[in-house]
Amino acid sequence: MTFERDLPDILKQTNRASVRAVSLLDRTERVMEQLDSLSGNLNAALGKDGGNVSVVLEEARVALHDAHDATAVVSENRLVIEQILARLSRAAAGLEGFSTQIKARPYSLIRVLPTEDRIPGEPAGVMP
Repeated sequence: MTFERDLPDILKQTNRASVRAVSLLDRTERVMEQLDSLSGNLNAALGKDGGNVSVVLEEARVALHDAHDATAVVSENRLVIEQILARLSRAAAGLEGFSTQIKARPYSLIRVLPTEDRIPGEPAGVMP
């Protein structure tokens, strides 16, 4: 008697499990289709026998070689470059000092008579 009483419940549970299994199989099939698509896209990106990757790696190797050659020129001439930069720095400081002097005494280049010193930006005094 218990079998007859439990049978409908067992059938309901079996039916629910069956519905869940079918749903799971449907989702699994969609996931497999997405994985197949992804795999196809990856294979296309890699190229036949990874040829696209080989091209990218070769281009990277050439670029690194070129970069090494370019920096080698700087490395070999580093002392000369540092000396030139030091000279340029001294020249810039000299030009800055000259500019400040001219701003303070603008007529000093063209006048023989001395003029009063002034602060740069201050209006010039009356000309003698």
